[in-house]
Amino acid sequence: MKKILLLTILLASIFGLSGCASKGNTMALAPKGTKIEKPESGKAQIVFMRASMYLAAKNFSIFEIIDDKPVIIGTLAPYAKVVHTISEGKHIFMVSFTGEHSALMEVEVLKGKTYYSYMTVHPGMFTTSTSFEPYDKSVSQEDIDGYLKACDLVVLNEKTLAWAKKNEYDIAQNYKEALEDWNDEDDEDRVRLLASDGR
Repeated sequence: MKKILLLTILLASIFGLSGCASKGNTMALAPKGTKIEKPESGKAQIVFMRASMYLAAKNFSIFEIIDDKPVIIGTLAPYAKVVHTISEGKHIFMVSFTGEHSALMEVEVLKGKTYYSYMTVHPGMFTTSTSFEPYDKSVSQEDIDGYLKACDLVVLNEKTLAWAKKNEYDIAQNYKEALEDWNDEDDEDRVRLLASDGR
């Protein structure tokens, strides 16, 4: 983990954080120096991070499933992160290369806590798949802080919302396929972030 973290920070310094996080992304960069604060009163939050240049031309798209429909949270170019505020309880999220592959993660959160998940890519012979890598209690806060430092904070904007609207059909199809995969998995193989993983 520490070797990967050091390589991540080195690459970030070489390529330049702001340039990578903004290039090819529909999201807006948060003002320089913006910090991730504690969740607002009565809420929890989850931070999604992409600290890699792999498949840099492709953006990760992240959604929360609400009333069985994907609702856009944001898109992540390399070395970007987004914060999403949620209520206490269980939530389902989807990460996607829109039109290609998507995967689900179940999250249970407690109010006042912050949760973290990394986006990861799995190269294949004919296609590339993606998934969440939730950070449980086995991941140190030091390592998480390193990834946070390597990534620029981006925020949802009208451009991203318009993109999601334009690609609504493909996103719905991605969710349908991801849900079929989720239902076919054994319960112990499903990706989850537990309430106890909050920081």
